[in-house]
Amino acid sequence: MHPLVNYAVVCALPAVLFGVIEKGARVWMGTSPMPGRARPVATPVADTEGRRSRRPIEQLAEDLRRIGDELTRLRSADGYARRHRREATALAYDDVLRECARALEVPVPPCPFDDVMRLQVEADLARAGLLW
Repeated sequence: MHPLVNYAVVCALPAVLFGVIEKGARVWMGTSPMPGRARPVATPVADTEGRRSRRPIEQLAEDLRRIGDELTRLRSADGYARRHRREATALAYDDVLRECARALEVPVPPCPFDDVMRLQVEADLARAGLLW
């Protein structure tokens, strides 16, 4: 066999084997559809702007308290990917604020909130009687 062909086989074989093993592991673990089966169709996300929250307001207030405490802790924390964790936590806090506002029928601006808008929504929720 020609040395160039040998070199190509030696270079390509590990990648091919790894791909086959990885695909088999995904099928075995159920994270990838089996060959020949139809993939599930993704359902579009429903618009929930006009609907009230399905979770109890007590649970929403507890989520606000918990996520707010985490946001406060992250503002003074050091560590790996601090900015990303803080942004993700702030977005989660904004989502719960919006859900609380929908539950109490308080008008709320679109996400993401800046610090001033977040404070305004918190004040509106407090005026509506929500304590967290």
